[in-house]
Amino acid sequence: MEPLTEALPLPEIFTNLAIALFIGALIGTERGQSAPAESDPLMGLRTFVLVGEAGAISALMARLFDAPGIFIGALLGCVLLVASAYLINAWRYNSVGLTTEIAAVVVFLLGGVVMFGEREIPVALAVVTALVLALKEPLHAGVRKLDRVDVLAGLKLLFSTFIVLPVLPREAIDPWGAINPYSLWWLVILIASISLVGYIGVRWLGQNRGMAITGLFGGLVSSTAVSLSFARRSREAPGMSGALAAGVLIAWMTMAIRVLIEVMAVAPVLLEPLLWPMIGLAVPSAVAAGLAWRSVRETAEEEKKEEEEKEDIPLKNPFSLIGAIKIGALFAAVLVAVKIAQEQLSASGVYAVSALAGLTDVDAITLSLCNEVSDGGLDGTVAVRGILIASLSNTLVKLGLVISLGARKMAWIVGGATLGMIGGGGLALYVSSLY
Repeated sequence: MEPLTEALPLPEIFTNLAIALFIGALIGTERGQSAPAESDPLMGLRTFVLVGEAGAISALMARLFDAPGIFIGALLGCVLLVASAYLINAWRYNSVGLTTEIAAVVVFLLGGVVMFGEREIPVALAVVTALVLALKEPLHAGVRKLDRVDVLAGLKLLFSTFIVLPVLPREAIDPWGAINPYSLWWLVILIASISLVGYIGVRWLGQNRGMAITGLFGGLVSSTAVSLSFARRSREAPGMSGALAAGVLIAWMTMAIRVLIEVMAVAPVLLEPLLWPMIGLAVPSAVAAGLAWRSVRETAEEEKKEEEEKEDIPLKNPFSLIGAIKIGALFAAVLVAVKIAQEQLSASGVYAVSALAGLTDVDAITLSLCNEVSDGGLDGTVAVRGILIASLSNTLVKLGLVISLGARKMAWIVGGATLGMIGGGGLALYVSSLY
């Protein structure tokens, strides 16, 4: 048998052992800190360190003697010890949780993987494991806030992504060459996923924790819904107009961020030329939102709390199969319109379609133009201008909702911000026309 130092260099062995001990200490520290004060946990910091060491040593012996069975046998022994600890813990404290016991087995496996030659993956998994263990209460609270409809919506999204998407045709099926079922459904999944993130954020954090949070996450679902709801609320509670206006403007700023996310996912080449125009839209919104918050009177705090308890933004789970089909149909219609406009009317036709599409939705025209650019059928400059035109058109529609349904103070604040957004976006549009 060859010497140990020739089979594995000693520095590598010591480094791997140190990493395995670190993994055990990391997860053991979290488990010890989260244990109830009145209990005496059977598995604490020292135990987890030893478990990680045992995994590393058994893997080292398996490599040294070229016998994987050594590691497998040690793993089975670890599982038996952990099962015994679980039974003792259940008997002493009437506890049926398996989290700590499963974490011990995970530490053993991670320690073994380190000694088998991998380092980055086990360390990353150890950090993620410790984080998941530490976030017990927030995770459980978040799950309790979701209902069965939300879970089913998430499952439908996964079904649409991993079952439906792979079997769709990847070639255009229409005479204009605009409708590619695979690309079309991918766009639907993208926008549904972004909206779902915002929806979950609102459900987890709550809509009554502040207009800023509501505007931020609500803007990921629908900035139009936020504008409509907050405008109506400002009529009922004029003292909240400043805070409500700030929430609306934050939602509009989030819309600009959402557009950039969509562009980065579908046509990254457009991200740089579109960045400054979107900043031109977002910065006036952010500045006006900050000024609006400063103008909120302290005497309106009680009224604000009462009004926040009365009504929530009517945001529904953003994904359903029927809704996805409707979104796909909208995308298809916009894609065909853009294609025909491009062929018949050149750039001016694309701009007209963008302005009309922006009256109802920014996502459809954004993703449609990005899709055309990624397929090589549309010039990037035309796409950037079209997206900006659609964003400005949509902003004007939301301003109309605020003016017609909201309190006068809110209308003035949002109107001033809109002028800044039009100025910033228009300036960016003019500068882009010079190149």
